[in-house]
Amino acid sequence: MRIILYNPHIDDFFYNPLIYKILGRRPLRKYGGVIDEIENHYIYIDSTESSIIPFKYFYFFPRLLRKIFLFFEIFFWKRINNKIKFIDRIKKDDVLLVMSYKTAHNMPKERLINFEKFSKVIVHLSHYFVNTSHKSQNLKLINNVILAGDSDITENAYFQNFFPWYNKEFLILSFALSTKWFSNLMVKMSDKKRLIATGTIHNLLLEKPENYYKSYISFSGLNNYHPNRVIANEICTKYGESSFVNFYRPSSSTKFSQFINQFKVKQSNYFKVDLVKEYSSHKFAIVGEEFSGFPALGAFEAMACGAILLADGSKYKGLGMIDGFNYIDTNNNLEDTVKEVFCFSDDKCQQISKNAKDFVHSNFKAIVKSSHWKAIINKYLND
Repeated sequence: MRIILYNPHIDDFFYNPLIYKILGRRPLRKYGGVIDEIENHYIYIDSTESSIIPFKYFYFFPRLLRKIFLFFEIFFWKRINNKIKFIDRIKKDDVLLVMSYKTAHNMPKERLINFEKFSKVIVHLSHYFVNTSHKSQNLKLINNVILAGDSDITENAYFQNFFPWYNKEFLILSFALSTKWFSNLMVKMSDKKRLIATGTIHNLLLEKPENYYKSYISFSGLNNYHPNRVIANEICTKYGESSFVNFYRPSSSTKFSQFINQFKVKQSNYFKVDLVKEYSSHKFAIVGEEFSGFPALGAFEAMACGAILLADGSKYKGLGMIDGFNYIDTNNNLEDTVKEVFCFSDDKCQQISKNAKDFVHSNFKAIVKSSHWKAIINKYLND
């Protein structure tokens, strides 16, 4: 079995896109560490999409012109990324791995024909909250599609509402942490501050194009993806705790400033924070999960540093999390949970902290997670 990454140049899930380099934005490479550990992976790039020119313009160029443009884009993309191996020919047991974030926005016939060349097409739903209704309709067109994500969201109301047609197994292909999070920075429990809240809040009323967010806002009644981050920020303000919650895009009073803010994507102030040090210096952490069902990467980063995670347990299904053992379930009442854990003894905190750290160190290193991916995909293909 070979894992084939579809058009990985268009986003930062595995590699650093050229457009990020141009804008000076830091790539997250949320799944980059995992795929780096899977030697038998290759890249398949067709001529349907660019990281630089939006699809609605790029795809309507003549195919030859698209190929020429991508030739140069991929040339420079390869220079800023490592371990690039292109597929030579498609084999019978090749599995195509597609990230839905950008790809599922558009499903031209050319793309569907390319998908049909593979026996299985696994579509990872990371960021599926963007343009959800339209994405669902597009993904339904793929005959051999298998859906996957960071946790089991099959009982999540948002997923059920927009994907009622999906009746196959849902694969859990979650992220891994980079090596910096597995530090040995030790702070005595009695010396730690109480609570830290982190994460980014997107005000969807400021995002463009507006139609990408209509289905989410209509169903959820929210104007952000992570409602607990908003609550956590308010709790930290109320009780004088540490909040590093930031807003992705500042509000604007004029149309010109709104336009300019669309290009302010560096988040440089947030990335300046030494979160390894901050998480290690706090007893408890709130990172806030996605309303649409998936956990946040930062939740596991906090646990890796020994902070006790306060979280909505329904967003961690299938990952092995145990309430009261390696995290604390908020049971949809974040402020009451905060008040409760503030009464925990240092000995109790020490034990949960150790359990959390051991759990993440045993399950979320790239080499371990890559083995999980291969085992899960192989099991599905052989069932």
